Amino acid sequence: MPETRRRPVREETSPAPDADPRLIRFLPTHLSLQEIADRLHLSRPTVKTHVASIYGKLGVQGRSQAVEIIEELRLGSTESTVSVPDPDRDSQAGD
Repeated sequence: MPETRRRPVREETSPAPDADPRLIRFLPTHLSLQEIADRLHLSRPTVKTHVASIYGKLGVQGRSQAVEIIEELRLGSTESTVSVPDPDRDSQAGD
């Protein structure tokens, strides 16, 4: 498998800072963007925009690459300062 080059992770504020953590927990699932949108009471275009923002921040082109990096960050990689929420620790408030 050829090695892919990743752009460095950038620290930025998204247009809706609270959207990224809510969406990140769904990326490792097999849910479609519409299913994620339904669960978060958002429109599909909004979810698509925020997912694209997440991909940009992680420097990846797609969901599988994003999930790979998210899992690496959850395992305690010190190469990045991006905070990735753990869905197992999220409170059920607001769901």
